[in-house]
Amino acid sequence: MRKLFVFSLLLVIAACSDSSAIIRDCESVGDRTPICGWQQPEDMALLPDGISLIVSEMANNHAVLAGSLSLLDSRDDSRYAMLWTIDPLMVSREGRAQTEVWGAIDCDVPPIDAFSPHGVHLSQRGDGRLQLLVVNHGGRESVEFFEVLSDGERYSLSWRGCTLAPDGAYFNDVVALPEGGFIVTHMYDRNAGSDLSKPGLAEVKMLLGLNPGGIWRWNKSGFQRMAFSGNFPNGIELSADGRFLFVNLWRDGLVQKWDLEQSELVAEVSVDFPDNLQWDGEGKLLVASQQLRLSDIISCSRLTHGACTSPFQILELDPETMSLRVLIEQNGAPMGNGTVAQRLGDRVYIGSYVGDRILRVPYPKSGLLRTEAPGVPVTVAPPEAF
Repeated sequence: MRKLFVFSLLLVIAACSDSSAIIRDCESVGDRTPICGWQQPEDMALLPDGISLIVSEMANNHAVLAGSLSLLDSRDDSRYAMLWTIDPLMVSREGRAQTEVWGAIDCDVPPIDAFSPHGVHLSQRGDGRLQLLVVNHGGRESVEFFEVLSDGERYSLSWRGCTLAPDGAYFNDVVALPEGGFIVTHMYDRNAGSDLSKPGLAEVKMLLGLNPGGIWRWNKSGFQRMAFSGNFPNGIELSADGRFLFVNLWRDGLVQKWDLEQSELVAEVSVDFPDNLQWDGEGKLLVASQQLRLSDIISCSRLTHGACTSPFQILELDPETMSLRVLIEQNGAPMGNGTVAQRLGDRVYIGSYVGDRILRVPYPKSGLLRTEAPGVPVTVAPPEAF
């Protein structure tokens, strides 16, 4: 009850704050350059050409305006929406039985007008084709499969199927498995008093640590919930050999490393509100760490134009030692509330789940070592199945 009282009091205090901290202009500050004209660019995936980023633009204002998958061309930082194609055979279950389906045979074409992408993951299938997995909240809770195509000038998408989430699951991020299928993070039980059109009891319980999430694994046989529990699982990544799974627990303030072969947690490290994590191309993980203020959550929750000022850091994580160093610190204009960082050579592109921009900063040649001790192995009782 004491936690609930404190949280309620903070909500009242935050609700009395104004939105003066919102950044309205689109001006660079030093070497920090905003790229405006986006819609809540929450996650990113780097294409093999090394210059193009697929960006997940979430639905805004509680899905009043649908989201989209767009492309950022780093040669001039331009944006264009990626067009979909749908094979006529994919429209019906009978048709799907006659063609190649990457998802579940009984999963129908998504409602495009309500599409709301969240986490994305790009991988290469065994036959060399590019697969994009997309967490979708629009019209249904699902993971969508797309093939990424190119005509030599522009990229486009072909819908290759989907799979519907188990009842109550509320997904965040997804990663493809080498043997096929995927693993997806489940933030919390959305049936625990939740109304997806507005914040509800499920979200309050999650913030209080009373509505833990989990991780689901999917293959052609369906979903299996792993023996894992944490408060608001968020970003997820997999080692190149498929053995180690890295999971961000946003509410718990942890990045965990799991050994999938041994079904055990091998290490964890404390990180303030870790959101997404991405491989940097050189064997390190980039972790977006938010230093959230409750007033920012309230004033920025429906922000569509401008940016929030909430400070954040981009941390570099060594997957072997679980040691951290601070690469980028950001507090204020031109953008706050970073959720994902993607390195492209000497640049880093940073997205956010609110606002209208992506932040571009130079990749630092050196970073400040984090003052806290690096992650150390932990001893845990192995779960029955992970």
